[in-house]
Amino acid sequence: MKIGFISDTHEQVKMIQKAVDVFNSISCDMVIHLGDICSPIMAAHFKALKMPMKIIFGNNDGDRDFLRERFNNTEFYNGPRTFNLQGKRAICMHEPILIKELMASDGYDMIAYGHTHRAKIELFHKTILLNPGEASGLITDKPSIALWDTQKHNAELIYLSEDQNGK
Repeated sequence: MKIGFISDTHEQVKMIQKAVDVFNSISCDMVIHLGDICSPIMAAHFKALKMPMKIIFGNNDGDRDFLRERFNNTEFYNGPRTFNLQGKRAICMHEPILIKELMASDGYDMIAYGHTHRAKIELFHKTILLNPGEASGLITDKPSIALWDTQKHNAELIYLSEDQNGK
């Protein structure tokens, strides 16, 4: 199963469209948005996704009822949220809460978070720690998303800039 991760889109339409194109081109089975879509009107820019999306609320997702309404048929969660994905346990959140404790527990195959706008992939024992970075590119100027292959149990960052290396 291929799971796409995106976070901190912050109403950046062009980057949302690029991310949607990438997720569709690699035929993800699901996309998990780790928070900070911000505006409910951004729902229209995610409609081209060819796979289901689950959304973890972020600290900048203010009008949660309207977000739910605009992203109809999309599951929303307050974080942290645990998922079982083809026998793999993942915990997803916006703000990194108790990361060291979760990593040390060995209870998860994947721990994913957003909020910091800093892309990161680390492996601790069998657990992948993943932050897809900021899809918006507003702070780092390196818009990125991530992909987790549950069967191979590997993750990769995908940069949305011109040269795909984040420059």
